Amino acid sequence: REIIANRIEREQTSLERLLEKSALDSPKEFIQSHRDVIIDLKTNLRNLISTKIYTEQTWFKPRLAQLRTLSPLSTLARGFALVQKNDGKLVRKESDVKPGDLLKIRLEKDSLQAEVKK
Repeated sequence: REIIANRIEREQTSLERLLEKSALDSPKEFIQSHRDVIIDLKTNLRNLISTKIYTEQTWFKPRLAQLRTLSPLSTLARGFALVQKNDGKLVRKESDVKPGDLLKIRLEKDSLQAEVKK
């Protein structure tokens, strides 16, 4: 009996709390106040996302510029060339080739064939 009485008392307390809530007294005001909270949260979220995007762009832009500067294509665009042997290995020094070797010279937009003379 005591267990049942305690259970009834808990349920009555829960029901009283529920009845005290403004949602039941004025559902329209309850919905409007929560709508305002949701609108504020949405605005805050948009602001946070914009800030995060700006921060990431600020971090990313100089690194992208550095990467572009270091890229082999940018090097070619500045007038340099890549010289390769027929096996595809880069020629880095004179001793990498011998007279008669055929070379591929890669330019920014085209490539050339050359033969080592001396």
